[in-house]
Amino acid sequence: MFFASRERDEEENKLREELRQEWARKQNASKEEEIEITFNYWDGSGPSSECYNEERFFRDVEKF
Repeated sequence: MFFASRERDEEENKLREELRQEWARKQNASKEEEIEITFNYWDGSGPSSECYNEERFFRDVEKF
């Protein structure tokens, strides 16, 4: 049988808040992390090309 307990509820709420804050910190850290995306495309003229610069990638895509 389960009986309500104020102490248990307070401990659970404290743990939930700590976990929420930890999750929020990790989310903010991952949002600040810089990522590099390598575009790989094929223009039909030969082997596929890798492009590390997104401006160059989109400029080349506009040719088609």
